Amino acid sequence: MYIHPKYPSLFSPLKINKLVLKNRIFYAPVEAYYDRALSGCAVMMRGTSGTLNDPKCRLTPGPWLFAETELPRIKKELMILKRAGALTSLEICHAGMFAHIPAGDFAIGPSDTVRDDGVEVKGMDAQMIQHVLDKFVETAVCAKKIGYDMIMLHFAHGWLPSQFFSTTINKREDKYGGSYENRFRFPKMILQAVRDALGADYPIDMRISAYENYDGAAPHAEIISFISEVSKKGLIDAVNVSYGSVLSEGKLEGTPFCPNMYIADYAEKIKKSVSIPVIVVGKIMTPQEAEEVIFNKKADAVVIARASIADPWWAKKAFECRAEDIVPCIECGKCFDKRCAVQLRNYLEDMVPNELQKAQTQKKVVVCGGGPAGMKAAVTAAQRGHDVTLFEKSPALGGLTKAADHEPHKAGLLRYKEYLITQLKKSSVKILLNTDATPQVVAAEKPDLLILAMGASPIAPCINGTENAVQIMDVYARTKTVGKKVAIIGGGLTGSELAIALTIKGHIVTIIEKTKEIGGEYEKVTYPAYTPYQILSKLQNVTLLQNTDCLEIKKDGLVISTPDAGIKEIKADTVILSVGFKSNNDNLYNYYGITPHTTVIGDLRRPATIRECTEEGYFASSDI
Repeated sequence: MYIHPKYPSLFSPLKINKLVLKNRIFYAPVEAYYDRALSGCAVMMRGTSGTLNDPKCRLTPGPWLFAETELPRIKKELMILKRAGALTSLEICHAGMFAHIPAGDFAIGPSDTVRDDGVEVKGMDAQMIQHVLDKFVETAVCAKKIGYDMIMLHFAHGWLPSQFFSTTINKREDKYGGSYENRFRFPKMILQAVRDALGADYPIDMRISAYENYDGAAPHAEIISFISEVSKKGLIDAVNVSYGSVLSEGKLEGTPFCPNMYIADYAEKIKKSVSIPVIVVGKIMTPQEAEEVIFNKKADAVVIARASIADPWWAKKAFECRAEDIVPCIECGKCFDKRCAVQLRNYLEDMVPNELQKAQTQKKVVVCGGGPAGMKAAVTAAQRGHDVTLFEKSPALGGLTKAADHEPHKAGLLRYKEYLITQLKKSSVKILLNTDATPQVVAAEKPDLLILAMGASPIAPCINGTENAVQIMDVYARTKTVGKKVAIIGGGLTGSELAIALTIKGHIVTIIEKTKEIGGEYEKVTYPAYTPYQILSKLQNVTLLQNTDCLEIKKDGLVISTPDAGIKEIKADTVILSVGFKSNNDNLYNYYGITPHTTVIGDLRRPATIRECTEEGYFASSDI
């Protein structure tokens, strides 16, 4: 019998109903299918978009998945999902009261209410309940008929079935509300109707939140009782354990501030109460973490979500014992906007090949700067077969990402930094640390092409008393010296993240932000409930002063000007400057003329995101 040399639990077979999985890896239902389907995972899950034939059910507008006009596209998509032997699972979801509703129409849910956006929600009557049951059955039957190997009924994250679970949302006084038995009645009816339609041998998976983490959410004990009951009745063949809800605003779960594998302990409790396979999702980032979850019997299989977006070949590299080559997720939240910071190929398959072809003519390439942009450029140029030298002024590679060395909430960024360094060391790039790449030093290399990536430095604001403050990049290496009361000048992404980290450690934090926006770029992620602003607004011992100017920094605090209280003084043991970064481009002109081809990338172009550094580093070298 074959036993995997490094991850024997992860790469062992699993049976769900009569379906046999070749390993224990599910890829989460996100729309990036192309490479992920080839990765060697056991199951590719297809997302919820358009899965019910009812415009009142969807999170986004669009046609029904199995409409006659959609079938050619869906059949091709299914072929893509299956082409490397992966099994397929269709996620079926009804958003209920949170559905996308056309102007003037109403949503449906357990009880009458009005959403925050003004949309009316009508409590479902008997006819509506039957209509929803029919739509679940219709889609499930279509999924089986067209060739999906299994389905996953989505009862988690605050969607319609879990809205019935909730004592806050479900205010009904009939047989669908009140007691545990009544609140879980309609979800059981969905499962029974689908099972009756599909037969006993077709695998049905159910995703459910172990706890949705808001006032009125069903307790974990009720969720366990429900899973145990429906599994014993044969209504489900596997349970897919998640956590949280669209109502869990400002919580730390799922963010960089919660531990990896944070749902596994909940899954373990469920596993002890059922005999069917338990599948778990939730910040399982590395093959070793996946192996630990299964080996320790916390679950029978894992769902790889964001990590499989960051590297579609996660499963393949794990199987080949190349975990160090897996591009790590940095937990930036941009994947839902199709802008993964570290994986360019998602949605850009026509521009970013899986393997770069060797250049016909080898060239001498010099890269100045060992931050993420410079490292990406150097690795990419080496992959093309060029002679590459990388200069880094400091003793270590990483640039501004070196801040991740000291903060647990930056573990993803730390893994990405270490990944880039590993790829550099495995390449042919000549790395020169502690070397100031002056124009004279660069000219001596006689490069054919010069890539400048000398990064950026924190801005020193024009405020009296800045000598009494510390720059944010200097704080990370010595957070233990930060005082109890902290004032952070600047509430962008960097300042907000540090504020959360310090508050969790027990500090009392005040953010002074001259604009109205807290969190900066993070405000634009798909799930606003998990932005720094939402988290900070729910944490104790945090004060957010927006539209506020800092006038002076003193040894024991600072003087500020607020729109309401005017000029006032606040006390602080430590004042931290986080007002942005400035490109290190004062001497940039002198680098031009050394070679006909000079490219500026990353923070040197303008203070950049990791995504921008990744893009510019790659494209600076991919066509040399």
